[in-house]
Amino acid sequence: MIKALKNKYALSDQGAKDLLKGIIYSVLANISLMFPVILLAIVLNQLLAPVLGTNAPEISAIVYTVIGIVILAVVFIFHYCQYTATYLGTYDESARRRIGLAEKLRTLPLTFFHQRDLADLGSSDFLCNRNPVPEMSGKT
Repeated sequence: MIKALKNKYALSDQGAKDLLKGIIYSVLANISLMFPVILLAIVLNQLLAPVLGTNAPEISAIVYTVIGIVILAVVFIFHYCQYTATYLGTYDESARRRIGLAEKLRTLPLTFFHQRDLADLGSSDFLCNRNPVPEMSGKT
């Protein structure tokens, strides 16, 4: 899988690993957003049980509050991990790519730069640090 990501997006080994981590954390972060809705459905089921004439287990509000706080912590942890894996990994890979590009440019002869407009070098997309691939892959 890492080799396929490396070849498809022209990444380094570490960049492909970071991308895979970002994808996994994006999936987990999106799944964690389902937990508050599930808790809401359980609470509404208990609250509407007398109206609907069904039996629901009696659980105190303190238990639901504790479960809600735990869910909030889980959602925060997954989103924090997703953010750090996605954006910090992207910035590190972008730095590696820029350093590699600078090394290649350093080895070029000076006549190369006389034949070209230097503004062309500044207009490349190597300065863009945002990588939407982990988020897109995590949402599919």
